[in-house]
Amino acid sequence: MMLRSKMKSCIKFLLAVGLLCIIGSVSPLPVKSQENIPESSPRHYSIDGDEVTFDVDDQHNATFRATGNVLLTFELGGDLWVLEAEAVEFSGELNENDNLIPRYAHARGDINLTGPALTLTAPGSIDIDITSISVSGEPTDFIITALSVTTHSTDIHVIFADGELITDSLVLKENLENNVPQTIVDTDIQTVATLRLTETTTAEENGGSVGNIFASLVFDFTNITVETVRTQFILIDHQAVSLDCPDPTIVRTDQNTLSMPRAHITFDPDTLEGPDGVELRVGEDTHVNAAYLYLEYPPEGGMNLEFTGYPPGFPLPVDPEYSFLVTITNPAGTFSAESINVTVNLDGTLKINAIGQACFEIPVDLRSEAV
Repeated sequence: MMLRSKMKSCIKFLLAVGLLCIIGSVSPLPVKSQENIPESSPRHYSIDGDEVTFDVDDQHNATFRATGNVLLTFELGGDLWVLEAEAVEFSGELNENDNLIPRYAHARGDINLTGPALTLTAPGSIDIDITSISVSGEPTDFIITALSVTTHSTDIHVIFADGELITDSLVLKENLENNVPQTIVDTDIQTVATLRLTETTTAEENGGSVGNIFASLVFDFTNITVETVRTQFILIDHQAVSLDCPDPTIVRTDQNTLSMPRAHITFDPDTLEGPDGVELRVGEDTHVNAAYLYLEYPPEGGMNLEFTGYPPGFPLPVDPEYSFLVTITNPAGTFSAESINVTVNLDGTLKINAIGQACFEIPVDLRSEAV
């Protein structure tokens, strides 16, 4: 009789676990309704996978374990986050009403984390702390902090509207500023950003790069590739605002290469600034050197570039020996001035305005044939 009772208890336990596995593989999670959960906690969440189990310890900590094509979703601050992986362990605390307040998730295998403004993919594993996410992958570890996120790994991809970041180390933090979400993504070690700036028609090279200094100036900054070490990418209300590059930075396009000790890009409006010096190479023949660069796409269209020999606010030197000029060098000669402003019109034509100490240096062949 006692054996039969034990067998019945065992069968009931197995049935209960089986029922939790079935319920746990669908949305919502098998806990009581999510009323009375603090606003700072996710109010909606679900976990799905080929196999899902659930248990609660004596400290009222609940844990779901899912394997095989796992999909974990949770909502925080009104925003939905989705985590895809091969295996996920998802846990939280049961409050006095037996509502689950999510605290932690561990996932491994081809991580894909999607938020309201960006998607992050990386190999390896990830530890999520609902307000912070840490990730580890091969060959190094990385941590994501989703709403307080930190990452260190290789081959991390961040995709957002009109752009993409590829990096080996990433830290992501999100918080509310006056009820407006602010997301800050810091990258390190090595970063490549591909960005689409406002489209504009630019002057096309007309074959005059050898014989005409100004005809060789071709500006094409619609699609740019930024190569640098560290960046800080900021989104406000899920819209990209700026990308700051504090280390030596190279900006490439099909026809232009900009080299700068540091650079700053904004997206509303689209601008590119090189505040500590810049070298612009156009094709193979033309080089522009300046102490400061500011490129902008005005709302009315077109593009404006400002090259100056003096950074903004820099006191003008008294001794001409220490004066810094903007120089354009070309096989046809050299042109220099204190400031050179270029306007690219909507039809692709250029207007060039030079200010201060403007000078042409044109090679002249003075040789004459002997009689």
